[in-house]
Amino acid sequence: MKEKWIEVSLTVPEELVQIVENQLSELGSVGNTEYIRKEDDDMEAATPVIKGYFSTSVETWAEKVEALRAFTSSLKALFPGSNIGEIETRETSEDDWQEWRRFFKPVLVSERVVIKPTWEGYQLKANELVVEIDPGMAFGTGTHETTRLCIQLLDNIIKGGETVFDVGTGSGILAIAAAKLGAASVLGIDNDERSVCVAAENVELNSVADVVGISGTPLSEIEGIFDIVVANILAEDLIEMKKELLKRLERGGWLILSGILKTKAEMVIAAYNEEDAILERQIDDGEWSALLLKR
Repeated sequence: MKEKWIEVSLTVPEELVQIVENQLSELGSVGNTEYIRKEDDDMEAATPVIKGYFSTSVETWAEKVEALRAFTSSLKALFPGSNIGEIETRETSEDDWQEWRRFFKPVLVSERVVIKPTWEGYQLKANELVVEIDPGMAFGTGTHETTRLCIQLLDNIIKGGETVFDVGTGSGILAIAAAKLGAASVLGIDNDERSVCVAAENVELNSVADVVGISGTPLSEIEGIFDIVVANILAEDLIEMKKELLKRLERGGWLILSGILKTKAEMVIAAYNEEDAILERQIDDGEWSALLLKR
């Protein structure tokens, strides 16, 4: 019998996408997806649509939807005039995911790295590397702007033989990309059990288990120093975690920070400057920024 899910969706402005995705995860969504809804083919009027998924076996899913409504109401009060849509729900199944899979194609996300679904073929060009994923019904495809920005910076700085620490690894894409680019060893951690399982499966799928380790160990308990630390998290969380992240970075090592709205980049840079982390490069994609800092 195919598993049923409750799909919860709403439109949100680009600058609030990650905040709403985080809230869905906090409420127990097994994963979130995002797509762009075009309005009369006018890309300037295109609006992100966030979808979260709750198991129909969870009796309290309706309460979680009400909690999300309360949360979005508070966002509307904090951001007056923001285009936050009404929450819609529907029952869905794996059949819907199978239909959606047709639209997920291989994507070149950096100079060398291609993200490819397992069910699609791809003819690699010279110097290209492929990261294969099977995201499942409710796990994103790994091609969000913040992920692409991280991979672009990893592609630029990994020369071979580095140690890499991926904080908040999610589906493990950044850790896998680092290994494919030539890192000698990579550790990815996440505080979500499902993410740890999915990341470990993707590591096996990409045959990099000899290089990449995935763990649910909290950041505060991680020992060791790394040449490169990467964290794709919200700006406020990056600031709160700055001492813990830098504590695990080799002096002279590289720190990649993403998940940062462009409007908050200066705030993050200032916070890390206080800890002797100097900005080397900032790259942007749409509303998002990624920072490359050196300790």
